[in-house]
Amino acid sequence: MPMNPFRSEPGVSFLRTLDEKSDPSHAAVIVVDMQKEFCESSELAARLAVRSEVVSSAVIRLKSLLDEARRNGVLIVYTQEIDDPKFMSGPMWERLYRKNMRPYCLSGTRGIEIIDELPPQPGDEIVVKHRFSGFFETDLDMLLRARGIETLIVTGTQTNVCVDSTARDAYFRGYYVVVLDDCTFTYDPGVHQMALQTIEEAFGVVARSDQVIASWRAAS
Repeated sequence: MPMNPFRSEPGVSFLRTLDEKSDPSHAAVIVVDMQKEFCESSELAARLAVRSEVVSSAVIRLKSLLDEARRNGVLIVYTQEIDDPKFMSGPMWERLYRKNMRPYCLSGTRGIEIIDELPPQPGDEIVVKHRFSGFFETDLDMLLRARGIETLIVTGTQTNVCVDSTARDAYFRGYYVVVLDDCTFTYDPGVHQMALQTIEEAFGVVARSDQVIASWRAAS
């Protein structure tokens, strides 16, 4: 096996392994936009054409992950997309026009609700966002730093858009990023894999939920 030529600067320390990164003492699970608008029967869901079996598989694995996270005291943060007209920019309206889409994720509609299978529990946090990234002009960064979080275990819907945007912004802000292949999804399996390849190349690591769960159980 060839030797790794990497050399760090003297005195520089960082987390190397998945076990180190997912340590319950400094890891948080981010659940990106698991809302009825994206996961259940709706005009938008039909347009996105996400297969129901793909959603169901991710939900089952994500539920197991969240149950284990709560047992191990891991912080869970849900992001919730709300795109009322008062939050929309010109380019956002242009995108809807160009894609022939109606506004979605509007206050007062069931579409903004977290799906029934993954209800937030006492101790979980919900961060409302108005752009793809969970960090853009939200309190997410402040919330995480106040809790001493170093690693984000990112899950949720639209691997190539909101998951990707949140993961990138996390990396830019100095967080370790772990994106779970089997707890994320988008409309096309090929696009899903391409997004994960980009994350693995530049912004973090890609893992499976069973690996993280095993790490938590070993730590406890």
